Amino acid sequence: MKKKKVVWIILAVLAAAAVAVYFLWGRTYLRRHFRRVTVDRQAAVTGETVDLGQRRAIAVYFTRVGNSDFDSNVDAVSSASLMEEDGQLIGNAELIADMIAQATGCDQYAIRVADLYASSYGDTVKQAGAEMRSDDYRALDGDAPDLSAYDTVFLVHPLWWGTLPEPVVTFLRSVDLTGKTVYNVVTHGGSGLGQAVTATRTYTQATVSDNALAIFDDDAATALPQVTEWLKGLN
Repeated sequence: MKKKKVVWIILAVLAAAAVAVYFLWGRTYLRRHFRRVTVDRQAAVTGETVDLGQRRAIAVYFTRVGNSDFDSNVDAVSSASLMEEDGQLIGNAELIADMIAQATGCDQYAIRVADLYASSYGDTVKQAGAEMRSDDYRALDGDAPDLSAYDTVFLVHPLWWGTLPEPVVTFLRSVDLTGKTVYNVVTHGGSGLGQAVTATRTYTQATVSDNALAIFDDDAATALPQVTEWLKGLN
């Protein structure tokens, strides 16, 4: 009888552990890799306008779309950083940058790499990790933009390995942001802002605001109210 009781206790502990693993990791993994994300782009980015006062702003963004050599059969279940509209891939950071631009009327600039990342999300993660460990410059496509006309930069990007993607680091190293204010807008899979704000301060002379915005990957397509309220609260 005692042996049966021990077995049941072990089974109960294993079941509890399995439930904990599912809610802490498994559910997020399944949602990120096996849930197709579709979006009506125009509806997703259209809403209330926000007056930035005298600010002259630009939304600079980096996303996998436009920076990856996607296979022809890739779809929006390959990672949470992708969604699609009528078969066309859209990156989370791109959509968030659109929301900011639509709300404020600011300009946009897309960070583009010279050599594309892999189609596979897993391969991209490995490649990004290797770059960060070696601190290699990720060459960008084209010349650095002239940001002299702006005093405010919304830096929209995913969180890679808990910090800035290397192409964003290259961008920050290549432009003069002295005297400007940078606001990080981070899309993430559960790590919030990570080290993004601290890292941004490392690579630029700009004033990097603590008032950063973190958006969970799964919420990107419906993040407009969150983005709008955050924009209203900028000081």
